[in-house]
Amino acid sequence: MFEYDKPPVGKDNLLTLSQIRWVLREEIRINAMRGVVTSNSAISKFNRMVDDFNVRAGSFRYYERDMNAAKRDVELRRAEFEAAAVREAMQWR
Repeated sequence: MFEYDKPPVGKDNLLTLSQIRWVLREEIRINAMRGVVTSNSAISKFNRMVDDFNVRAGSFRYYERDMNAAKRDVELRRAEFEAAAVREAMQWR
């Protein structure tokens, strides 16, 4: 089962496997949304999302085995995450 948890706000936190999955998933979502948000409202929502990501994942620590596992898990669902992110961003217009 694919689980992800939003990490706490902070720097240099040691993230769990599910928190690393959240980070990697959010990176995919943010990159997918970049070309889609065009209205001022959508840009504001996108910027809030990026700000939230940055305060949680701007600097963190992890175990290499957890990062490798998270990368494998997230890559299997990359297309799903990208499509869902684009749909979400399109609704912000």
